[in-house]
Amino acid sequence: MLHVEQRLTRLLPSADFRERMRAWWDGRHPDLDATLPGTAPSGDEPSADLAPDGEHPGPRIFWTKARIDLAQRIWGPEHVTPGGDEHVATLLKPLSLNPSMNIFELGAGLGAAARMMHKRFGAWPKSFEADPALAEVAAFLSKAAGLLKKAPVAHMPLDDVSIKANGFDRIILRDVAHLAPDKSALLRAVTAGLRKRGLILITDFVLARPDETDAAVEAWRTGEPSVSSPWSEAELRAALRAVGLDVRTAEDESAILRTHILDGWKAYQPTLLASSPSPELVMQALEEGERWRRCVAALDGGALRHTRIIASKP
Repeated sequence: MLHVEQRLTRLLPSADFRERMRAWWDGRHPDLDATLPGTAPSGDEPSADLAPDGEHPGPRIFWTKARIDLAQRIWGPEHVTPGGDEHVATLLKPLSLNPSMNIFELGAGLGAAARMMHKRFGAWPKSFEADPALAEVAAFLSKAAGLLKKAPVAHMPLDDVSIKANGFDRIILRDVAHLAPDKSALLRAVTAGLRKRGLILITDFVLARPDETDAAVEAWRTGEPSVSSPWSEAELRAALRAVGLDVRTAEDESAILRTHILDGWKAYQPTLLASSPSPELVMQALEEGERWRRCVAALDGGALRHTRIIASKP
């Protein structure tokens, strides 16, 4: 069997490689998947080198420097997930931020939202990221922007959330609950840190039904940065009530996320396909594309949803 780089090198000069790349994303041609290790032989089945039920066979580093660089090429500078600055601004708008507020953010990624909160609203947020590699790059970007103290980003693991009691007017959790080892403990911790009449913004992946076993959802879970065990939407609402929060807004934003995914990937494709990418870059692009293609498949099937909730503390 040829080494993967040799196989990719063989593919790169061929005239039909670009079409096969497009077809792989569009779901029209499975052959490219079959030539690459770590990709599924068919549309919705998990990769052979990943354990079932979203559990990885052993410790791994998900956010390598190369993956962070590639994600920013696809999703925009300072972003590793779809949507970019425009989406972040839309998320923040209902929070009515101002310079007097104390703000806590968990799931900061590369810190784009933290820096936007200061630049646009004059706030000095305390932002945290569970992945140490992302947190390190986020801190560097804040320092490079002259915002190391005004929009800092630090590492905080999801199994050890430390937050000052009654210390914050606004709390933001961006796509972290489904990755938390103990989701209920996470909600209790952040609720304790929220002041009376404060608001919490949660974006997260949820299941349409409790204990969902849909194949597309299982395939999606295998590609997430760590073990994913989402609540159902009903379970999330019940958990918010259990910690004393009142849900003000709950919106299914699956269609919005789907649009951001497809728009970002399609905008990046011409850049990738017009160049002579290295085998490593092709592999990284396929892995990132496969991760989000599986997400789209799960969203389209209806078993997985992406939700946005704003809740208040009476």
